[in-house]
Amino acid sequence: MPTVPIPLIARNARSGVNGTGLPEQLFHTAKGTEVFSQKHSRAIKIAQVNLGRRYAALQECLKTAESQGIAIILVQEPYVGAKAHVTCRHRVIQKQTNDTQKPVKSAVIVVDSSVQYTVNPDIITENIDACKFKICNHYVAIINIYMEEAQDVEQDLRIISNYRNILDSENIIIGGDLNAKSPWWGCDVEDRRGTAISESFAQLELHILNTGKTPTFWAHRGNRDYTSIVDVTACSNGLLNK
Repeated sequence: MPTVPIPLIARNARSGVNGTGLPEQLFHTAKGTEVFSQKHSRAIKIAQVNLGRRYAALQECLKTAESQGIAIILVQEPYVGAKAHVTCRHRVIQKQTNDTQKPVKSAVIVVDSSVQYTVNPDIITENIDACKFKICNHYVAIINIYMEEAQDVEQDLRIISNYRNILDSENIIIGGDLNAKSPWWGCDVEDRRGTAISESFAQLELHILNTGKTPTFWAHRGNRDYTSIVDVTACSNGLLNK
């Protein structure tokens, strides 16, 4: 897919958001992205994290983002309480719902109030957020997704591909909890879901930003530790190593 050179740089960065101190010591993290404007030499830090539906995790996430200058947070399984949607002191891009039977499971929290974005409510669901952010007169599309393990992975991938076309941007970042395994993002094995996602991302010419085999999920239950790599961040050619 052809790309148009733009004055942006994207590189791997630790999200800096974790869940230490959470109940059961459970948290997810994933690689984040720093998008730079050469004109203003300003880094737009983007983090991705699964909050495990914990209130304490949401509060710690916001506190960490504010202290580390993270502008945008892609969250999965956020704390929603009885309202079925995220409420916090920052702008939140999410499905507008009060249905506790189908609560919000993904949201984009815009911590930096100076960041501009456009949203089409028709392409936002409880599990997927799709929007475009304006960075130095250029648009970066962001898709944030929580992929249910029981959900048809092929259907989710079709939605991602469709949303990418709707967003109509050469520059795209996809982050989320994919509930899938693949060596492409550091797993020792590849399951059926991982194969499908890997093939789809390759067709979309997306590059995985996860590096190494550092787990993105930790949980301590009883006397056992549980780890996995299910949180993934990817970007398009135009944002890779510019």
